[in-house]
Amino acid sequence: ENVSIGIDEFIGLPRTYQISSNGKNLSQGQQQKTLLKRALYEDKAVYLFDEPTSNLDLISKKRFVNLVLDLQSRGKIVCIITHDPELMGISTQILNLSEKA
Repeated sequence: ENVSIGIDEFIGLPRTYQISSNGKNLSQGQQQKTLLKRALYEDKAVYLFDEPTSNLDLISKKRFVNLVLDLQSRGKIVCIITHDPELMGISTQILNLSEKA
């Protein structure tokens, strides 16, 4: 499957789908994709994500990776806080933080 898609198709719900005000009618993955779409919707110079793929299925994770690669190719700065080796693999720089006693 070609996983290169735009942010409008990322969530996987029809445009007419009614999301309740508290989001209870969405799965955790759909909630996370909704939050990611909100972050990606505006054209920004810098994007910051904290564990963005923690509740995503494999296909959605690949789609997110493609969206990040697209942002990078357009000169955007993308900062990702993660433990995920795949996300670290697409990084141009890695800053490893550890707590010292």
